[in-house]
Amino acid sequence: MSDDTKNTPPAGENAEEKRARLAAEKLAEKEAREAAIKAKAEEKAKAKIAAENAAQAKAEADAEAAALAKAKIAGPGEKFLGPDAVVTKLKLAAEPQVRFYIPLMPGEKKGAEETITINGYQRTIKKGVFMNLPESMANTLAEYYHIEMTAGEKMLVDRVDVKDGVSIETALG
Repeated sequence: MSDDTKNTPPAGENAEEKRARLAAEKLAEKEAREAAIKAKAEEKAKAKIAAENAAQAKAEADAEAAALAKAKIAGPGEKFLGPDAVVTKLKLAAEPQVRFYIPLMPGEKKGAEETITINGYQRTIKKGVFMNLPESMANTLAEYYHIEMTAGEKMLVDRVDVKDGVSIETALG
C-alpha cells in the first residue's frame, strides 16, 4: 500500500476520523519500531551475557587445567599424582610454610631421607637438613617423631619407676 492510498480516507470518513485513524497508525508504527528496538537490545544483552558466561567458564576451566597440570608435574622427591594427591598437594601449597628439621638417627649417613605420604601425595624430605614444609605436614612429622622417640621408654632399664621414684637400674642393683 503506498502512502497516498494509505492516507486516503475510506469512503464516508470525515476529517476528524481521518486524524484519529492517522494518529492510531502512527502510534502503531511507533510501538512496532520500539518493540523491534527493544527485542534487538534484549537479544544483544542475552548474547553479551552468554559471551561473558562462556569467557568465565573458559577462564575457570583454564585455571583448573593449569592447577592440575602444575600439580601433576613431579617435583624433586615426588611421584606422579592421582586425583586425591593433586587436591592434597594444592591444599598443602596454600598452607604457610615452616622450617622443619629431622635429625639423623644413630648409624644413618648424611643424605638419608624420609618419605611422607598424605592421601597419595608423597614428599621425600632429607634428614639432617632444615627444610621448608607445609605446616600440617611438619606437624604430622613432629607427632610421628615424638611417638618414635618416646616409644619403649617404659621398658628401658635406666627408667625411673613411677611408684617409688627409684630408677630400675638402682633397684636391680
